[in-house]
Amino acid sequence: MKGFEVTGGILYIVGTPIGNLEDITFRAVKVLKEVDVIAAEDTRRTRKLMAYLGLTKPLVAYHDHNAARALPGIIERIEQGEAVALVTDGGMPCISDPGYRLIARCREQGLPATVIPGPSAVVNAIALSGLTSERFVFEGYLPRRSAERERRWQHLAQENRAIVIYEAPHRMHIFLKEIRSFIPDRMVCICREMTKCHEEIIRGTGQELAQDILDSEGSCTLKGEITIVIATKIGKGNDADLSELDWAIRSELGRGLLSNRDVAKKVADENGIPFRKTYKRLLELLKMAK
Repeated sequence: MKGFEVTGGILYIVGTPIGNLEDITFRAVKVLKEVDVIAAEDTRRTRKLMAYLGLTKPLVAYHDHNAARALPGIIERIEQGEAVALVTDGGMPCISDPGYRLIARCREQGLPATVIPGPSAVVNAIALSGLTSERFVFEGYLPRRSAERERRWQHLAQENRAIVIYEAPHRMHIFLKEIRSFIPDRMVCICREMTKCHEEIIRGTGQELAQDILDSEGSCTLKGEITIVIATKIGKGNDADLSELDWAIRSELGRGLLSNRDVAKKVADENGIPFRKTYKRLLELLKMAK
């Protein structure tokens, strides 16, 4: 089979590490080494990656604030036969960044574009969460304005599929208060600094996470890159996967306030699933714990 070759007149959509720079693929290194120019969301971060790889290439900034101005010049380079790599801060381009506009313009003008696969914070977070995720919806960053966020949360609270959200660390205190209000009983997994030395995975119900992470003044000290996975509603995912149901039962049992039957009834009523199914699973969990 003929080996992969970097050719001119094409846009390469290159996945780059989301944290640990050793996660770069062989093909990504080859492309970054041989293209004529790299269109980068953050040229400072891309320079760090290039320095780690021992490579130097011309960089042009391409991000939300300059996309309209920068796009024509990048297209012109491809039309003139240059090989252009598109990279984001980390992960796959076009996920919560303006890369899709560049690809759309290439499609409109008949210019070739191909993808060099790489890490994705969305997929990594789902894998790390241990939550049922056969079907999920990616929300990216929630709106910043409070009225828009509230409308979005009202919609998400009715969503049966798993939900993946990006959140900035300086807004995590707002996020935690919102999950306590809108989805207090659904399982949530906060994935922080994935693939880095300070990687941290925090799981619990919305109510539990808000209680455990927010301090007495309602502030949050979580830092770094954060991706959040919200589980499917209990009973709405794959019936063969009982992880969310188990978590709800164990949480109620751990409080020690109700009898076994009352725990089963509370979990069943709150999540719209049959009491008999819930009680049967509760007894199974108690048996396994002995």
